[in-house]
Amino acid sequence: MKILVFSDMHSNIYALDQLLQTQDYKDSDLKIVLGDYVVMGPRPNETMQKILEQDCIKLIGNNDSYVANFLPQDEVQAMPLDRQQHIEYVRNVLNPEYIDVLKNLPYEYVYKTKNHTLYFTHYAWENNYNVKDCPITPTAQDLYQAFGDIKAEYVFFGHKHEPVGGKINNTTYVGVGSLGMSYPANYVVIDIDKDDNIQVVRKTLDFDFDKMKQDMLDQNYVCNQTFLNFFNK
Repeated sequence: MKILVFSDMHSNIYALDQLLQTQDYKDSDLKIVLGDYVVMGPRPNETMQKILEQDCIKLIGNNDSYVANFLPQDEVQAMPLDRQQHIEYVRNVLNPEYIDVLKNLPYEYVYKTKNHTLYFTHYAWENNYNVKDCPITPTAQDLYQAFGDIKAEYVFFGHKHEPVGGKINNTTYVGVGSLGMSYPANYVVIDIDKDDNIQVVRKTLDFDFDKMKQDMLDQNYVCNQTFLNFFNK
């Protein structure tokens, strides 16, 4: 059994297109995407269209929730003004059908083998609108505090754009990184052999960063320069 897990595309169609061409993607028996399809990158509609064409488990991310839902006032007030303006921009340009899709995506997915439970989500949700606060680079203890109520041998999450993780007690926490807002892009492959042994392999992926960057600049939307600072390039 081969499971491919990715997250945080953030409207980066260039990284998504590259992933779909990999042998890992083509050979995987199950594909799971952990949300944040839109916001930040230049191509929200194209990204949504492409991901909806894929046969994969699709979960919601916090940015998807920001766009799809009108957030409670206290949630909005905690967000910088330019970020609020960017969310509104994405909401206005996104196909209304895609907004409806985002509203109805599940928050979690559980996969069970003979001896193991694998849990997948965008991050630990505080409520139906937002995830819990977390350090930029969470320790294993931080992850345990966030996900401590989840009974699983493996917890896979997105949200953190850099690959992070750790193990406490019998639970391994695996942050899969970001496909769309890091360079190189990140994803994870899970191999489960016939004896139910599990191997988690982190992978990286090149994409046309310069083309994506120019697209972001040409779009000239609120926060595009800020979002480009997410990349170590």
